[in-house]
Amino acid sequence: MPEAENKRVIPLEELDCDKLAAQLHRCSPLSTMAEAQIPVLISLAVVERFPSGTQLYRDGVPDDVVLYLLKGGLEITQGGKTATIQADSELALKPISSKHFSTAAIITSGEVDLVSIEKELIETLTAWGQISAPETEVVMSEEGIVTIDRASWLNSMIKSPTFRKLPAANIEQLLNKLEPIRVNAGDLIIR
Repeated sequence: MPEAENKRVIPLEELDCDKLAAQLHRCSPLSTMAEAQIPVLISLAVVERFPSGTQLYRDGVPDDVVLYLLKGGLEITQGGKTATIQADSELALKPISSKHFSTAAIITSGEVDLVSIEKELIETLTAWGQISAPETEVVMSEEGIVTIDRASWLNSMIKSPTFRKLPAANIEQLLNKLEPIRVNAGDLIIR
């Protein structure tokens, strides 16, 4: 998240999540993700609003985050050159990250909304999106025919920092080993 102190974190309830999802799904590399992954990404991202003239960074964007400009403009100074990015431009579809702005000073021009996403989360979602497991699967179990919602399992796992560190191939193997078991309220699951 940017270093500035005069920011306002915008709660998810105040956002038009459908509009935000459409906006983010146009961005690189988020455009390669399945549409169903974008709401998961939004639930784990932080949207912040900054007034005009706010210095977001003095010495570049940190390595662990990626920023996307949603509203307003940014003046980016790096290597003695200054460039301006506006939210409605093609440049705003690209991530603002340490890869390109490792030593940049970034100042807002006008009121700015930025979404901050952990780089690791983007990498995980992109990799997990390539898992070939079907979204739903119908299987036979001791209790009869059961429908498994693998997308729901994946979305739950993504929210866990422990599972986020697993490579996509390991996740696919794990999903293939899971099996549904019907239980009643109060049943002992693990001893």
